[in-house]
Amino acid sequence: MTMSDSEPTWDMVSHFIESNFDADHVTTAYALIATVENFVTGEQRFFTICPPQQVSSVTIGLLESASAAEKLRFAKTVFREE
Repeated sequence: MTMSDSEPTWDMVSHFIESNFDADHVTTAYALIATVENFVTGEQRFFTICPPQQVSSVTIGLLESASAAEKLRFAKTVFREE
């Protein structure tokens, strides 16, 4: 599927997210974060993307929620091992 004039806001990330769920799901917000490394210099940078119409507070909320969930997952793993 490609973006056409009839779909000016078609979003590949939203399409990918939705393709992993049943047809009755729709992406309402997202924040994609990746690290990219230059193999020559070893320099690492962050790559981030979110929908252009998404407000900053939603993006920050998603990042905070994901961070808290990951910390909880890590803590549960550590406590299980002790």
